[in-house]
Amino acid sequence: LNHLKDEEKPELFIYTKTEGEFLQIKQTNYPYLNRKELVNSKGQLSIFKRIFSKINYYFFNKHLYPQPLFMNDLNVDVIFPSDVALVVSSSVKKIYWIPDFQEQKLPFFFSDEQIKSRNQSHYLIAKSKDQVIFSSKDAFNDLKLIEPNFTCKTFVLNIAVTHPDSQDFELEYLIK
Repeated sequence: LNHLKDEEKPELFIYTKTEGEFLQIKQTNYPYLNRKELVNSKGQLSIFKRIFSKINYYFFNKHLYPQPLFMNDLNVDVIFPSDVALVVSSSVKKIYWIPDFQEQKLPFFFSDEQIKSRNQSHYLIAKSKDQVIFSSKDAFNDLKLIEPNFTCKTFVLNIAVTHPDSQDFELEYLIK
């Protein structure tokens, strides 16, 4: 976005739980960043949804209704990346991002709770009607294997990482 002409740069609202999270993003030096608070809300699910979710978790190891998060302002065009725990108006466009399924391929890097949480999120995203961006064709192919009956709209956005020429680095500096 910093490569756009100034008049073409969109204003971005970054929803974070803490000021520190926002300050990390602000280090990008993008000039049109604003912070909005993301609020955790306890007990907002109806008793029916909580019971149904617990039953589903008992039998299928998946919560249907994650603990909701609330945005304090819904005057936005699109939320990216969205989170399945984020409760927003159904009229707000949500775009999810699944970079990979490492919890499936490298489960020893994750706790049991992290694996359950990621599986639950991926299941809910796959069953949604929302848009999902994948970081590679491999990640998209993994979705087809893990959730073959997905209903989400999928897009692959190949992310390339470039590194500066290593000849410009002083080896002694890198070793320290």
